[in-house]
Amino acid sequence: MLQLARSIGLVQQERYSESDMPEDLTDDAIDDILDTIASDLARLNKWELSFIASIDDQWERKRHLSASQREVLERIWEKY
Repeated sequence: MLQLARSIGLVQQERYSESDMPEDLTDDAIDDILDTIASDLARLNKWELSFIASIDDQWERKRHLSASQREVLERIWEKY
């Protein structure tokens, strides 16, 4: 479902915690978060899975997420 072509690198071993997640997510942080989430989709409900698929596709094409999308991504990220 998700078409992630990026390499995961150290993301699986070194994840952001809620307390050290960047307030203004950098492009690299978004890449890392999407890669990590994609590696463990079982934690997501149907809506979250659809949302992540949608923003991943948008991120790949435009490298831009709205402020609202970033907020939702951060809330989903808290599960990891």
